[in-house]
Amino acid sequence: MNKSARKYIWEALNSPLVVVSIALTIWPLVTVAMFSFTAPKIKQGFEEITSEITSSFMQIGQESEKKALEKLNTLKLLEVINVKTVPSSWPTKEKVIGTIVNNSDKTLKSIKVNASFYDVQGNLIDVENEWLHSLGFILPKQSVDFSLKREIGVYKKPEDEEILASRKSASVKINVSDFDIVKTENTTTLEKK
Repeated sequence: MNKSARKYIWEALNSPLVVVSIALTIWPLVTVAMFSFTAPKIKQGFEEITSEITSSFMQIGQESEKKALEKLNTLKLLEVINVKTVPSSWPTKEKVIGTIVNNSDKTLKSIKVNASFYDVQGNLIDVENEWLHSLGFILPKQSVDFSLKREIGVYKKPEDEEILASRKSASVKINVSDFDIVKTENTTTLEKK
């Protein structure tokens, strides 16, 4: 074989297309050989990881369920009393005041209320959901007063006063709709036991 023929064959074998073709042909054989030695270990590792992940999700679900039940039981012990509308310094707003009574043994924060507004005939005319950020904490067996404002329209001219007055509610019903329970050292210590 002459020198130019060897050079041509070498270049042909060394071309990217031939190298890739050879690699793709050998790859499945190498993979099968390697997998047969490592498959049991991979399977065992995969089963262990899957088991840990499943266990973690089950634990998170149980903790979430426990927290939801604790909030539901606490919610049953909250009262909203002394709810009424009072004059507001803004003609376009209606001010509502009331008291939240915490009859539970939990310290609460981040209180959210749902306020339903009714007309004279008892028809629902508006609903507000509001976080009462300024309340801070409500200690166990304590109460805290709150206020919130409801937008009733726009005031541009004196004739609007009559329209705004007609939009005011005759009665208001307020419920606590969400809150966070503050974990104290005593409850954390009891939970660990």
